[in-house]
Amino acid sequence: MGRISRSRSSHCEKLQNTALWWVLGGALVFLAFVLYLPVLRHLFRFSILHPIDLAICLTAGVFSIFWFEQLKILHKRKLASTSH
Repeated sequence: MGRISRSRSSHCEKLQNTALWWVLGGALVFLAFVLYLPVLRHLFRFSILHPIDLAICLTAGVFSIFWFEQLKILHKRKLASTSH
């Protein structure tokens, strides 16, 4: 792969990641408003999250990220071992 195509590829990845972070940030802000502003919470018929609920969500999120990262590592090792 030439220097120009690598440069374009990394530039496109940076653009996609920027958009991803904006979408994720906007979604989290909207969810926080819906969960913690009484008018919106009532409109969507949600109840407030207690600290234990937040801890469970955080633990599940961290565990799922850890799990998928381990799967990616195992998959790369498997590909590397079969290519030799």
